[in-house]
Amino acid sequence: MLRLHGGLRSRHTDPCGVPSTGSRESEAFHVQGKNRRSVTGSPNSGVNRFIEKVCSLAAFPISAFAAARQQRSGSRSLSHSPADIMHSTARFSIFAIAALLATAAYIPTARAATLVNLTSPDGKWSLSSDEFGAYGIAAGGSFAQRDFGLGLTQYSWASSMLLVEGSTRRWLTGTGLGLASQTLLTDSELISDSTVGNVRTSSFNVPGFANIRMDLIQSVTNNGITQQYVITNTRATAATLRLISFHDVDLDDVTSGNDIIADAGGVLKISEGGRDVFFTPALTGYIGYLGGIVPTGGVTNNLDVVGYNSFGIPAANLNQFRDIANGAVGVNRDTNNDKISDVVADVGYLFQNNLSIPAGGSVTLSYNTLSVVPEPSSAMLCLLGLGMAIRRRR
Repeated sequence: MLRLHGGLRSRHTDPCGVPSTGSRESEAFHVQGKNRRSVTGSPNSGVNRFIEKVCSLAAFPISAFAAARQQRSGSRSLSHSPADIMHSTARFSIFAIAALLATAAYIPTARAATLVNLTSPDGKWSLSSDEFGAYGIAAGGSFAQRDFGLGLTQYSWASSMLLVEGSTRRWLTGTGLGLASQTLLTDSELISDSTVGNVRTSSFNVPGFANIRMDLIQSVTNNGITQQYVITNTRATAATLRLISFHDVDLDDVTSGNDIIADAGGVLKISEGGRDVFFTPALTGYIGYLGGIVPTGGVTNNLDVVGYNSFGIPAANLNQFRDIANGAVGVNRDTNNDKISDVVADVGYLFQNNLSIPAGGSVTLSYNTLSVVPEPSSAMLCLLGLGMAIRRRR
């Protein structure tokens, strides 16, 4: 069975992001399309990003994949059979079919991730994520939501975490977006998982990183959402690691290309239509960010590729807002250097922390999503308190 991550595309576009007129715009890693999100905020709706990748590489026609409704049951399968696809009135080449079959080998194996919904006491924040911290529509229909005054509104399209040591790279979380090198964690790596109230605590091992253990605390309060990763090194020697956090933020699914990203004193602010969400990195070991700008839509699977191929943020692009296309860094999108992106666009970011963990020690990194940014001095104290603390075991 051909397994796919993602959900249902809505409106009058095919899963490749092609308008009903038949025009097509593709690129090496994905199809860029302004209306790549679903109209509703349903956790089970969204774009199947792997189909976008296949369509862009194989130049599939509009109706090759009619909107395939998929239900979340641990794995998502294409609801149309090959015969259904062939019955399409549009013509497409045998090369497109061959590309689909060849690329299928690269699809990450779906697993029955356990989603848990956490909600703040005041009902203004809500997070649906798995035991490894994955969330966003593209991550199997999970979500992060904020009440901007009219009820809960989804703002997260995708998120991922990449752990790096030397030449070894491993996705802790991701979205199954068609990256050939992306293998997501499975329940076989899980050590423990429990939820009490609005706090979920889990722990797991990371394949390829011997004697490295991850403990994750996910919590939702009236202030926002926190994901705190504790990385423990049980080796006899120090561990030098990098942790790269990615987020594709849409404050409105329908108008995902109308966002602005800004540096609000070390905290990234993403805004649209009077709504703001702030994202804070962990402090210790933090080297900076890269803001990704894609005016035509499609920051996910472009900025992810940059982080993966570069083993983190390219040094020349730290703390910049850059156009991202075909998985590569492009032109400067903050030409007046005011720390605000020059154009409205589909936006996302990378945070990077370089970590040196002593033998028998651990580090703690907290990633926070807030509705109000503290004053500069308070923000620094907040980051110090929620940042990374190194401690030795006795």
